[in-house]
Amino acid sequence: MGISADACRAAGLVLQLLTVSLAGSLVGSLLLLNTANATFSTLVPWLLLIAAAVFTAAPWLRSAASKAAGHKSTPALFVGQFIVTVYGGYFGAGMGVIMIALFLAAGNMDIHAASGIRVICATSVNLLATLLCRIPGSD
Repeated sequence: MGISADACRAAGLVLQLLTVSLAGSLVGSLLLLNTANATFSTLVPWLLLIAAAVFTAAPWLRSAASKAAGHKSTPALFVGQFIVTVYGGYFGAGMGVIMIALFLAAGNMDIHAASGIRVICATSVNLLATLLCRIPGSD
């Protein structure tokens, strides 16, 4: 039994999104490591507000994204993923909800594919951010 062309395309998309995710995580993590403690302390309430708004709006975001599905936009998907993962590498709260909405709206994926790819991408973002923060002298 051979691998279908659809499976190969899906694997290619996952690898591309993973690459974009790691690049965004790197940028976000480096921004965090180069942010003064006082500046970060000032930003935390705003970052928490963004995260709370995303969690509150999650059902609406998923619904709106599902309705917009069917119009794949690869540039929007990659640019959006980079922005989401920069945020994820810097702070992270709510990143998964935003990713699913992005994948549904710009990636023309069903909820199961979007959720699975989100797990792969979000895990890579968090893992890289954690590793970079553990480098001696990074605090």
